[in-house]
Amino acid sequence: MLELLCPLCQTPLTTLSPTWHCQRGHTFDVAREGYVNLLPVQHRRSLHPGDDDAALQARRRFLDGGHYEPLRLALQDMVASCQGANWLDVGCGEGYYTATLHAEGRQIYGIDIAKTAVRMAAKRHPNIHWLVASAARLPCAAQTLDAVCSLFAPIAQAELCRVLKSGAYLIHATPAEQHLQQLRAALFAEVHPHQPQRHLQALQKDFHLEHTLCVEAELDLHADALADLITMTPYAWAASAERRAELLARARLRTQMQVQLSLLRRLETDATPRSN
Repeated sequence: MLELLCPLCQTPLTTLSPTWHCQRGHTFDVAREGYVNLLPVQHRRSLHPGDDDAALQARRRFLDGGHYEPLRLALQDMVASCQGANWLDVGCGEGYYTATLHAEGRQIYGIDIAKTAVRMAAKRHPNIHWLVASAARLPCAAQTLDAVCSLFAPIAQAELCRVLKSGAYLIHATPAEQHLQQLRAALFAEVHPHQPQRHLQALQKDFHLEHTLCVEAELDLHADALADLITMTPYAWAASAERRAELLARARLRTQMQVQLSLLRRLETDATPRSN
């Protein structure tokens, strides 16, 4: 099992009971659905951090509709080429991609700051360990992870370096230049290409790039799927209400999924633990 740490004092957690506890007496209950909340209130930036319920339900419907299936299959192939027992999906959401990591002999952990997302994931995939936790304060001991996935999630690079072993894998997905170009053009007067290479350049200070590919698919979206896509993306909140309404009134939109999926390996690490 992965060595987990108390988010309050960073001492090891005992996890073999319905109530997890650390050496200093902090306790964390296992929820009915099977997940554990390791995000203390003092580490939250809002009362309900992460995606709201509407965005989570919209993403589940959209992904269940198969619109991003090419990305899931590409991730599945990439994961199959990697070894190691302890895997973590950072920013797991409702668990659609996390389930792809599952294989015999692996311990899979999914974390997200949105408690509703983790609850949804735990209900559907009880064979995976689910935690409410922050990517900026991962509840994992230093150099204990064999692989981390970060798909469309912000990267806390120093924290990833702390928890990954030397040679461990990082699988990273970020929008490619023309991702959802037609959707963004309908929402904004000016549209700038995404800059996926900027993320790779930053990562290569601590990681060796093994492989990268661009996963593409044409999306022909009718009204319901289009509404879900708008609701689940951060673009909707940045657009004006008028442009959102105009797009939602459309019966159909054709656009393109274009995602850069990369496999990296952790360079030689030091053994310096995180300071409290």
